[in-house]
Amino acid sequence: MEHFFFTQRRALRTNLAGFRDILRLNGASPATIQSIPKDPRRCSPRFDLDPVTREFLSCPTCHCLFPYNPGDNPNEKHIVSHCTYRKTPTSPVCDTHLWKEVDIGDNRTRYAPQKKYLHQVLKFWFGRLVSRVGIEDLLENCPQGHPADPNTPVHDIWLSKVFHALRDAKQRPFFPPPGDEGRVVFCLAVDSFNPFHVKASGISASSTGIWLVVLNLPLHIRYRPENVCQVGMIPDKPSMDEINHYLRLVVGDLLEFWDPGVYFSRTYRRKPGRLFKGMLVPLVADLLAARQVIGLPGSLTAHSFCTFCDLDHDDIDVLDPTEWPAKDVDHIRRISKLWKNADSEQHQQQIFEAWGLRWSALLDLPYWDPVHYTIIDSMHALDLGLLQTHCRTFFQIDVNVSGGDGSSTQPPLAVEKRVTSSKGKKELNACLDMIRSNDDDMLYELLSFPRKVLYTVCVDLDIRGVNNNLVVGTKWVLAQNISRWVCVRSSLHCAAKYRILTLEEKYQQSGSTKIHDLIWFI
Repeated sequence: MEHFFFTQRRALRTNLAGFRDILRLNGASPATIQSIPKDPRRCSPRFDLDPVTREFLSCPTCHCLFPYNPGDNPNEKHIVSHCTYRKTPTSPVCDTHLWKEVDIGDNRTRYAPQKKYLHQVLKFWFGRLVSRVGIEDLLENCPQGHPADPNTPVHDIWLSKVFHALRDAKQRPFFPPPGDEGRVVFCLAVDSFNPFHVKASGISASSTGIWLVVLNLPLHIRYRPENVCQVGMIPDKPSMDEINHYLRLVVGDLLEFWDPGVYFSRTYRRKPGRLFKGMLVPLVADLLAARQVIGLPGSLTAHSFCTFCDLDHDDIDVLDPTEWPAKDVDHIRRISKLWKNADSEQHQQQIFEAWGLRWSALLDLPYWDPVHYTIIDSMHALDLGLLQTHCRTFFQIDVNVSGGDGSSTQPPLAVEKRVTSSKGKKELNACLDMIRSNDDDMLYELLSFPRKVLYTVCVDLDIRGVNNNLVVGTKWVLAQNISRWVCVRSSLHCAAKYRILTLEEKYQQSGSTKIHDLIWFI
């Protein structure tokens, strides 16, 4: 009843009590009546149906995880009673109490975890999956290759170029597998929801679920509950990088599947056993959850607003895809690791403000590509009506009203991208002084200035990207372009530096923004 019809345990307790009463009324012996347990949790272990899980103490403040075994007592020396997590080497210890006292009646109390987290171990779940009839055949019959014509519609993710280019730990094609080895691809899904539904009073609760889906299975059974691995359920919604504590457990399981692989002593079709290797490719989540998981700013209005390119939010009106600067995965890994190894939270914040990147536990997977593996969530876009909301509310499309082709005689409202305030002009002067000095670390010093300052410099000096006709990009892209421009001009004029003339004083007084009129090269 519990595992096949999802009956709640409180209903099962009533059911078991009814069995005991029926036997008692029919004159059954006390031993027979006592053989039926009162708690359904005592029945499940007899059938070995419960998932194999690992239990952890979860810190209510920072979400750091500590091993937990039922019966642990915080008064014992080897049991952690307070959170010992430090975000950085110089950060204070969290020191949140992990336990609470629970009244069990008769003036007695016991210790219980403040918050507990259960993690389902992937290899045990997958071992049960391949022990079922016909599953191995389905795993091996997934589509292979991709259409030669790029305009051919792709009806399954297996036909995409990304899947065709997958490589194993030895840089061989991941599919087809060598010999009798099994190869699987997992999909990670993360989402937060209200487990108690929406309340009229406006008070809401939030839980965050983590799931893994085996993409080798055909579409018609891929997302059935019995074929989806529920990795864990976080009691609330962790903020930003706190989700990494939970993702590390998933990554640890996936690393074992990656190399050397997991050997199962027996499967349904191969009784001598079989080796399976696996990869995690797509991350499927809404934009807020996806950005949190891959280490981007949580706000959709942040300067680094796109998961696919380095277009800045101020350049959101640039609709030509050829002008969008592409993200560099190696750069993402390098800066994310710099954030992870920062010696203070202030240093981490400076890195985040400069590049808009945090560390993600998924980067511990050597093959993980946060750009191409983070995909658009069709559930929110289509099933939940997000696209419909955009069309009807934002674009004001109404099928009952005759309209045109969307063109307008009124020019769009211009977004002010240049420096206009007095504070911004002071920062612009400081930026000019720094450019004039042309220090070795000029590229990174540029990142300390607001994006509007760098944009103003690039526009007035006509500094653009290598393949761009417009000045576009995040602060990092603009800083790179300025640094590259300085290097080229310095080599052309046989000088390592250039300087602003005394006309800069006139520039400060007049407020002119034509910087190129005030620069000369030696």
